[in-house]
Amino acid sequence: MRHGPARATGERLGPPSRTDRVFGTRQAKFAGKKERVARAVYGENMLTDDQLTTIRAAAEDAAWLCDRGYPASEVAAFISTHRVLDERARALVSTSARADAHHRHHIARELDAEDVERRPVRVDVGSLVRRFAALLAASRDASVVVLESAAGLVLTVPDAPDTSATLRDEAVRELAKALLSLSPASLKLVFEEGDAALASTLRLHLERGRRVNVVEDLVRSVATRLEGATFVVSADPTVLDGAGTWLNLTSSYAQALALGPLKLC
Repeated sequence: MRHGPARATGERLGPPSRTDRVFGTRQAKFAGKKERVARAVYGENMLTDDQLTTIRAAAEDAAWLCDRGYPASEVAAFISTHRVLDERARALVSTSARADAHHRHHIARELDAEDVERRPVRVDVGSLVRRFAALLAASRDASVVVLESAAGLVLTVPDAPDTSATLRDEAVRELAKALLSLSPASLKLVFEEGDAALASTLRLHLERGRRVNVVEDLVRSVATRLEGATFVVSADPTVLDGAGTWLNLTSSYAQALALGPLKLC
């Protein structure tokens, strides 16, 4: 399991994990595109130093209030109004507050890829496919901004940019590859009704790739079903707020796509 101080400062412990290695060829493909990385971090219209300073200050104020138990959505709205932020800055602060509201819990409960080997892994299908697709979109569209929370969770603004069916299919294939690289004992695909088609497609890719026990779990609320659960893989901060232990696949994938996330606090 990871330890708080090292993860909080963005440092990686030990050698590359299984997920770092599985995305290695993709990382090499995108190596050297520093100009595109910079544009992807800050969006289509580059943020000025003054704008970034204002947004970071707002995000730090929001994190301070969230640490004291105030709801992230209300905090973000209050800080954005107080600092007279424009729509784009509001979205960045809101996403940052949502991701960092319980970052200490996220840090304390994060696992390394090796920790889930031969374990029953629970997969939040909807959040992972959408986040993988959003990161693919960010690698091709500089208007999508990539953020990283204090716990290393990667998010995008907008949260779910418009993506083509082709991009979503690619995201499902990449997710299947990453999940199989973990060598889990089993995979439980947890999803809500609206994500049933994604879950079925993901299952097909998983069962083609390797002999692994895959089961589908259709639920009314993914966050409720995974509350207190161990060996959870999710990209949703709300799910991770209640999870017992979790694994971060989004950070490795962002690195593989050569996306340097923006850290606000």
